[in-house]
Amino acid sequence: YCTSLTSVVIPDSVTSIGNYAFTSCDSLTSVEIGDSVTSIGSYAFRYCDSLTSVEIGDSVTSIGDCAFEGCTSLTSVVIPDSVTSIGGAAFSYCHSLTSVEIGDSVTSIGYSAFYECTSLASVVIPDSVTSIESYAFKNCTSLTSVEIGDSVTSIGSYAFSYCTSLTTVTFKNPNGWWYASSSDATSGTSISSSGLADAGTAAEYLKSTYYYYYWKRS
Repeated sequence: YCTSLTSVVIPDSVTSIGNYAFTSCDSLTSVEIGDSVTSIGSYAFRYCDSLTSVEIGDSVTSIGDCAFEGCTSLTSVVIPDSVTSIGGAAFSYCHSLTSVEIGDSVTSIGYSAFYECTSLASVVIPDSVTSIESYAFKNCTSLTSVEIGDSVTSIGSYAFSYCTSLTTVTFKNPNGWWYASSSDATSGTSISSSGLADAGTAAEYLKSTYYYYYWKRS
C-alpha cells in the first residue's frame, strides 16, 4: 500500500520477490526486475492498477499465483525464456494487456492465468508448453487468433470459453485429441483431427462446441 511509489528497480543482488511485496501500490507505473531474481511471489504486484510496464529479468523461473492480477493499465508483457511456469491468475483482469510473448521454456499456463484480459488480440503457445489449465484465457473477448504448440497434451475446461472474437486456432499437432468431463479421465470421446486441422473449425470447438470439457491428447 505504498500509494506514492511510482517506480521500482529491483537490483541484481536480489534473488526473489516475496508474496504480496508490492500489492496495491496503486501509483506504481514501472518495474524493472534484475537479472538475479529467480522467482516472483504470489500476489507480488496484485492490484497495481497504474502499472504500465514491467521488465522481467532473464533469471526468473516462476511467476506466482495472482502476481500481476488486476494490473489494469499493463499493456504488454514479455515472459523470458527462463520462466518455466505461469501461476494461476497471474495476469487475470489485466484489461489493457494487448500483447504477451511467452518464452520457450514455459511448460504450464496456470488456472485463469489470463482470465478476462479483454484487450488481448493474439497468443502463441510455444512448443515447450504441455498444459493449458482451466479458464486460462476465458473472457478474452478481443482474442482473434491462437497458435497451440505441438507439445500441448492437455487443455482444461473453459480455457477459451467466451472468447467471442476467436476465429483462428492453429494446432501444430491436431492428432490424437479427445475430451472428457473429468480432469482425471484416461479416455474419452475423440475430437476430429480434420476439424482441428482447420483453423476456423478448431476455434469453434474450443470457444463453443466442446468448451466445457477437459481436452487431452494421447
